[in-house]
Amino acid sequence: MTSGFFTCTDGTRLHVPDGADPGAGPGGDLDAPVTVILVHCYGLDHREWDPVLAALDASGAPMRVLRYDQRGYGESGGVTPNTATLAQLGDDLAELIVAQVPAGRVVLAGHSMGGMVIMAMAERYPELVTERVAGVAFVATACAGMGSLSLGLPGPVATIVHGLERAGVWLLSAVRRPVLSHYPRVLEPFARWLVFGEDADRGHVAHVARLLAACRPLTMLLFRPDFDAHDRREALAHLTGSPASVLVGTRDRLTPPRFAAEIAEWLPGAKYVLVEGAGHMLPYERAPQVAAEIAELVSAATATLAVEAS
Repeated sequence: MTSGFFTCTDGTRLHVPDGADPGAGPGGDLDAPVTVILVHCYGLDHREWDPVLAALDASGAPMRVLRYDQRGYGESGGVTPNTATLAQLGDDLAELIVAQVPAGRVVLAGHSMGGMVIMAMAERYPELVTERVAGVAFVATACAGMGSLSLGLPGPVATIVHGLERAGVWLLSAVRRPVLSHYPRVLEPFARWLVFGEDADRGHVAHVARLLAACRPLTMLLFRPDFDAHDRREALAHLTGSPASVLVGTRDRLTPPRFAAEIAEWLPGAKYVLVEGAGHMLPYERAPQVAAEIAELVSAATATLAVEAS
């Protein structure tokens, strides 16, 4: 392991900017009793959590925060057809917890694909979840049903849009383009429509477009089939022993409220938070609210640790 990177058992290096060499913000509190791990979404990287990280820092809660680039994203190593799966990303998260957070309890927060990765880890490592996880925040995500997305469009139109998007990603992968686009501004209208709700901040839209433009087309292409097959409703049972929050925007086109309601149904006792007017990008659109939910989970975990120590 070198500063800022973690090497998985298969040799893939994951970029962990707040990990081996903690520095800015709450990431540097190595003695904190609770560590928060922020798991990013499809198409972006660890920087999507920047607004939430700033809000967590301002909260003053005693916690350490880790973000990382999942394999295939950001500065982490790439994926192959065999490793571009949610199960593999769940394995990576489990390895990261064991290596980077050897002691203490963990609160996990996953946005979109990140939430699915947490579910995959729970499915494959139930004992680790029971022993180490003290809270979970599912932010604009789903436990099943991703193969039937309508994007809020009529059925035939949605089919055409999905087909065009997949064909474009396939073409960019075939010609070995290293990034989705060298012109992020071209993606701004698409990002604004697809992942933001009412009154989107122009700076937030531009930031998301820049991160999306930097994504590798091959990564996007290889992961898509596994999303359609994602069904981890039963895996949520492994998380029932910990407090949980399920957040979703009323204008979310990618993981609409019915998906969040299904998670809450399979995770009895979870706090269901419906965010009026927001879209899919809650870490931008409602960063203080997302941070407050995470901080609440940290407070609950800290209080439980205090009781156990007394």
